[in-house]
Amino acid sequence: MRLDSKLKLIHRGLILVCVPLLFELVIVSVLLYQTYELEAEINKEKQAKLIQNSIGDTVSQFYKIGQGLNENLWNSSIESFEQWNEQVESLPRIRQDLKETLKHTPLYKSQGETLMAPLQEFETQHLDLARDLILQRLLLSQQACGPEEFVKIIDTELFDEIKAEGEIGQNFSVSYSEKLNKIFKTIKGSQRESPKKQQQIRDQQKTFLFVAMIGSIVLALQLAFFFVTGIVKRLLTITDNTLRLKEERELNPPVGGKDEIALLDGVFHDMTKALKQSREKEREMMDKIVVAEARVRSTIENMPVGVLMLDEEGIIQSINPRTETLFRREPSELIEKSFEPLFQAPQKLEISLLKHLISEQGKNIELNALRSEDETFFADVILNEVNTFEGKRYLVSIQDATERHELERVKQEFYAMIAHDLRSPLMSTQMSLALVVEGILGEVNPKMKTALERAELSTKRLTGLINDFLDFEKLQSGKFELKSKPMYISNLIERSVSEVQGLADKGGLTIETPDMDAMTYADEDRLIQVLINFLSNAIKYSPENSTITIQAKKIEREILIAVKDQGPGIPAELQSKLFKSFSMLDNQPGSGVKIKGTGLGLAISKMIIEQHEGTIGVDSKDGEGSSFWFRIPIKSSA
Repeated sequence: MRLDSKLKLIHRGLILVCVPLLFELVIVSVLLYQTYELEAEINKEKQAKLIQNSIGDTVSQFYKIGQGLNENLWNSSIESFEQWNEQVESLPRIRQDLKETLKHTPLYKSQGETLMAPLQEFETQHLDLARDLILQRLLLSQQACGPEEFVKIIDTELFDEIKAEGEIGQNFSVSYSEKLNKIFKTIKGSQRESPKKQQQIRDQQKTFLFVAMIGSIVLALQLAFFFVTGIVKRLLTITDNTLRLKEERELNPPVGGKDEIALLDGVFHDMTKALKQSREKEREMMDKIVVAEARVRSTIENMPVGVLMLDEEGIIQSINPRTETLFRREPSELIEKSFEPLFQAPQKLEISLLKHLISEQGKNIELNALRSEDETFFADVILNEVNTFEGKRYLVSIQDATERHELERVKQEFYAMIAHDLRSPLMSTQMSLALVVEGILGEVNPKMKTALERAELSTKRLTGLINDFLDFEKLQSGKFELKSKPMYISNLIERSVSEVQGLADKGGLTIETPDMDAMTYADEDRLIQVLINFLSNAIKYSPENSTITIQAKKIEREILIAVKDQGPGIPAELQSKLFKSFSMLDNQPGSGVKIKGTGLGLAISKMIIEQHEGTIGVDSKDGEGSSFWFRIPIKSSA
């Protein structure tokens, strides 16, 4: 793996910024150094000119002083002395100017003392002495009357000193002038070399600038290559991957590396893999949805009930073939039309039919449906709300209830026939048999009495069977109404026991009753029916000479009444079937008891207790007897 692939983007950015900056700093530094050298040479040339001028002035001044010294030593002119003396007095200034000019140059460091010390020594030791000699000669010449007198009166010793001093001054001027001229020539030669060095530096600058320009181009190309291969090329690979993902083609291999681009590419590959899996699952799901939709559509198309799909305004969006059959209309007559004209709304309905069905959502509503303007039929209508991709919709199922109504009519006629054509004659027969058995209508022999008693018992059982059927029908159809009134629990138990006491005595059974004086608001006759059913079952299944116990107690705001026997008990797997219609324990395997009955007693009891907003149940273990119980709330009024 290449090094640049291991660099993060921030490191690449720093390289792209810092490398050109460092290169530029090197270029600027070299150019500044060369410019400094060039300026140093230019300043050196300027300084050489200043030194040259200063030395020239010094040589010229010494020449004038030396020449004036010889003239003033041998000539007696006060004017020339004064002029020469001014030149001598300016010598310290010239010497200081020369020192200032040379002190910052390498020349001063190497020859400064050699130049300044003799000059200062000559000035202090010889020029002052020369000035005194000149003044002495001027005084002597003023005292003389003519040249001849001058020669005569002049002091030979003074003459010798003047001659010696003149020679010293002349020699110093010549030697010092030669030294200055030598330095002047050196400076002059250096001055001639400076332009060459300056040109050489300028040529170096041009060469360096050209090399720097080539280097900048090469560096830019290298950085561009580094950027393209390290960033742009890999980003283009990721961009190409996005197009490949769009076209569902295979992606390029991972770009590699450990930087942010490699991380992005890795995330993109992972995302693509997850998206591919998601697409596969989506395809599988869509296939399943298509199959399910076809199955649902096929189911709806073949359903024996009519199906309407409505929008939120009650406009029909779709129907199934059964709907066409029910209403005998073409799809074009139903689709995009309101569904309400297909039904007769219930009387006194203050809201629209759609809102009525929505308020009763999920419930079976019976309506009169219109096949045509003159023909109607009974329809069971159920509305359910469904959410689709198009929004909220209502699914309406329509079942032709004509046959059910006909069956209901036949059933009602059947129950009416039982109530009037069977129960009334049977009750009359039962009363007649009772009168004959009691001997009220005349004496009967023992054999006939036994036969009549059996006939009376059969008639009584048949009458009870008819009453159970009629009660069950009332409870099922909702026509059953409680006749609640204040009642005492003790009275309820007493009346129930008196009804079954004869049967208990025949079996040698004892019924224990509780001392209960609680009062509630309920239908006493119906509760007696329930309690008699419990006692009758207990008598049927209890062994001879056993005890049946009635329990009654308050539990918070409820009254519990239970009938416990000492019979064989009820297996757990059979207990759940006890309160179902037409289910009898004596018809269950393993019960060991064969007693005839309708199997409606406990089912009717359950309905009666539920009408009282109570609960009913049984507690039993196989071989340990059974306890049938019910609980009803304590009420003071309806």
